[in-house]
Amino acid sequence: MQASGSMFAQGISYGQIFVGRLAAKAGIVDGRGTFNASLAGRRGVRFNLQVQGTTTPEQIATIAQGEFADHPITMPRRAILTKQRGGGWTLAPTQVSYGDGIAIAQGQFGGKAGTELKLQLADMSLSVLDIALTDMSLGGKVSGIVDYRARPNGPPTGHGRLEIKGLSRSGLVLTSRPVDFYLVADLSENDLQARAAIREGGARRGRLQARISGMPRMGSLTDRLYRGSLLAQLRYGGPADALWRLAAIDAFDLTGPLNIAADMTGTLANPSVRGSLAGDTLRFRSSLIGADIQNIRARGTFAGSQLRLSSFAGVARNGGKVSGSVSGRGAEKRAGGLGAGGGPVGQVEGF
Repeated sequence: MQASGSMFAQGISYGQIFVGRLAAKAGIVDGRGTFNASLAGRRGVRFNLQVQGTTTPEQIATIAQGEFADHPITMPRRAILTKQRGGGWTLAPTQVSYGDGIAIAQGQFGGKAGTELKLQLADMSLSVLDIALTDMSLGGKVSGIVDYRARPNGPPTGHGRLEIKGLSRSGLVLTSRPVDFYLVADLSENDLQARAAIREGGARRGRLQARISGMPRMGSLTDRLYRGSLLAQLRYGGPADALWRLAAIDAFDLTGPLNIAADMTGTLANPSVRGSLAGDTLRFRSSLIGADIQNIRARGTFAGSQLRLSSFAGVARNGGKVSGSVSGRGAEKRAGGLGAGGGPVGQVEGF
């Protein structure tokens, strides 16, 4: 293999990425040589990255440093990729620091042995996701370990144990209340099992358990997960804004204590969701329609996209009362006589 040359570019746009400057240079003869590259630009926030490396027929060594979203990216030592006799490459334990967080990865890729990856995380900022995914705006730090194995002639397997401290999401106006999220997941050749817990203010607020069984052996992991049989259960009792704002719904805001019970069956491709919700002293605010309803008491059920509030009562900002029921699918929801269409309609006084 022989490669020698340099490249310089500026003002490149691709989707949400703008590269203001890109420079690269390589000099490789018979598989031996050096390479380096640097780039700077924006992906919602400013970033810059510099990469240097050396290569031989048996080994590639590289190191990188830079900055993303005002968080420094550093490596204390080079990442070493060593060629295996049976084909593929082995990655020696490699540490990448992002802000105050650390990620250590090691494994092997390709060849007769397939793929094995072990990833360890410690206080890694979730803003790192914005490098690959736009507009996530997630806050918090994740720690834990993920193991993944993919044999050439069998479905992949793995195990993960993650802890997210201070999980939150920032919308256009508001930021969700931080919660702590704990997840344990196991992937076998036939099914995926996951259990999670939500804690807020030092108290346990919710739990989630899910299983996808009977996955077909052929196809990508995503396809197999979507075609397996789903059985999941969510129970939550805590601040409504912790979940509502985490979903980044900015049209209106919901705060106050809320209880949700939901069961999901079917498949990820075609799920069936049923459950109930109840809340007292809730508050509904929307700057779009100028609404501010307090001391809401609501009871309801939902099935798929169909929501039915059997009772809904609250007090408007000017002291008027709002009461009635809500029944709708998608955007066809009606509350307190404010919506359109037939069906049960409640009363509005002084709204």
